[in-house]
Amino acid sequence: MDADQAAAIIIECIERFWSENKQPLLLSKLGTLVGDEARQVAYDLEGGLRAFIDAHLHEEIHVGQISGNETVVAAIPRRVVEDDDYEHLMADAGRTATAERFNPSFWAAFRKPLHEADRRFLTAQGTIRFIDQAPDAPQPPNTNEIPSDFIPDESANDAVVYQAASRWIQENGLPKGRFLVKPTSPSPKTPELPPDDLLGRIIVALDMNDVRQVVMPMEVVAKLRRTPI
Repeated sequence: MDADQAAAIIIECIERFWSENKQPLLLSKLGTLVGDEARQVAYDLEGGLRAFIDAHLHEEIHVGQISGNETVVAAIPRRVVEDDDYEHLMADAGRTATAERFNPSFWAAFRKPLHEADRRFLTAQGTIRFIDQAPDAPQPPNTNEIPSDFIPDESANDAVVYQAASRWIQENGLPKGRFLVKPTSPSPKTPELPPDDLLGRIIVALDMNDVRQVVMPMEVVAKLRRTPI
């Protein structure tokens, strides 16, 4: 793949994302959509996607900072920069144009080749999974069919698969959020309370060297354990 081919893929991904979402595309997500070859060309020639866009696609694509975080940037078609809502879009991109990742089972339904004699269905409720069946078999309950023309060729890059999956969601009128990996927040750490027995308080008061030197009969250990503070 040469620079012109990589540039065409990058433009197509950014334009399509804008057309479907009306939001800037985070560069972290762009790197996934363009595929390994185009991403490697950008790194080989300019050291990264942003530098490649600045050097080769400045007239077509604008890359800007979002959400007040200089380390988070997104790409948007250059023509949109003239829009009155541009600043609002870039400020909001950190919340609405986050790097989406499809559920692995959902992604596999569009990535895995479909045998030409089969039909593929995806569960519409509960656990996400796909089912391949013979064409004369009845459709499984609570499923939506994924026609073969939505399943890209095995050699297609991730951008093509992502677009096919997004188009299928849109044409079936389904909520996209159902098929995305939900971001997880770290659980609040439960504060450690001081032990409420005498042995525990003694151990807490000692450093590791002291603890190694402590030797006491089990009867004493049990008694200290039973003695509340």
